[in-house]
Amino acid sequence: MCMRYGIIDVGSNSIRLCVYQGQVDDKPIVLLHDEKIMAGLASYVQEDGCLSGEGIARAIEAIAQLCLSAGRHGAVETHVFATAVIRNARNSQAVAAAIEKACDVDLDVLSGSQEAYLGFKGAQRSVPDADGVFFDIGGGSTEVTHFRNGHMTHCVSLPLGSLNMRVKHVAGVLPTEEEVRAIAQEVTSALEAVPEFGDVRFPKVYGVGGSVRAAARVLGAMEDEDDSSGIGVDHLRAALSLAVREPYEVEDKVRELLPDRVTTLFPGMVIQERLATFFGAQSIMAATCGVREGYLRGVVLGQW
Repeated sequence: MCMRYGIIDVGSNSIRLCVYQGQVDDKPIVLLHDEKIMAGLASYVQEDGCLSGEGIARAIEAIAQLCLSAGRHGAVETHVFATAVIRNARNSQAVAAAIEKACDVDLDVLSGSQEAYLGFKGAQRSVPDADGVFFDIGGGSTEVTHFRNGHMTHCVSLPLGSLNMRVKHVAGVLPTEEEVRAIAQEVTSALEAVPEFGDVRFPKVYGVGGSVRAAARVLGAMEDEDDSSGIGVDHLRAALSLAVREPYEVEDKVRELLPDRVTTLFPGMVIQERLATFFGAQSIMAATCGVREGYLRGVVLGQW
C-alpha cells in the first residue's frame, strides 16, 4: 500500500517541503515534489537569543504556504519538524506553540542528536562504505557522525552553519581572507573539542545538505565539469582562494548559478574544507538523502 506524505523541514536558512510516495515495507521511497522557501530564520535571532516576532511570522507564513502545497500534491499526512534555529532559540517553546496554533500542525523540534541520527539513517542507503564520517551542514548547525560496520559510533551537533557563520563573521557578500580564517578557526576548535574524533581519519567523507550540493554545482561550473556527486578538497581550497582574490567576478558567477545562496555558499564551503581536513580526507562525496528521508522512514513510517 502506498501513501503520499508531506515532510516540512524548518531550517535556519530555508524551509523545505518534500512530498514522498512512501512504502510500508522496505522498498525505496519516491520523491514526488520538492519545494523550498528561503526564509532565513537565523537572521531573525536577536541579541538575547530569541527569535523575533517578525521571524515567527515569517516561519508561520512559509509553513502555512507549504502545508497547502502538500495538500495540492496529494499528501494525506503532512509532518513538520524543526532543527537548530528553533531548537536553540531562547523562546523555543513559545515559537513552537505559536506555529502550532497558527498552522494547525504538530511541530517536532529535533534535538541535535536526533537530527544527526535521522540524517545518518536517511543517508545510509546512498553511502556505500561500512566505515566513515558523515556530516550534514545546515544554516544553523552541522551534524557530524562517525560510523563503523554501518552503525553510528558517535555523533555531535555543532552550532556552526552556513548562515550563522555568515552572520557572525562576514561583513560583505563574500568573506575576506581574515573572515575565512575566523570561520575556519571556529570550526577546527569545535572539532578538536570532541575527543571521540581525535584519531578518526578517512580518505573521503560524506556530506549532505544544501551547502554540499551548492558547492559541488559551483565547482563543477568553474571547472566545466557536470559532476555533483563529489568535491575534491584541493578544488574547494582553490575556489575559496579565488573568492578572496576576485570577489566580484566570483560573486557574479554564483549569482548566475545559485542566486539564493550567494551569501551563504562560501561560509558553507569553509565548514566543508575544515571538516575534510580535520578527518584527513581528500574528497567529499555527496549523499543523496538525509534528515527528511530519515524522518519519514524512522518517525512517520516507523521502519526502524
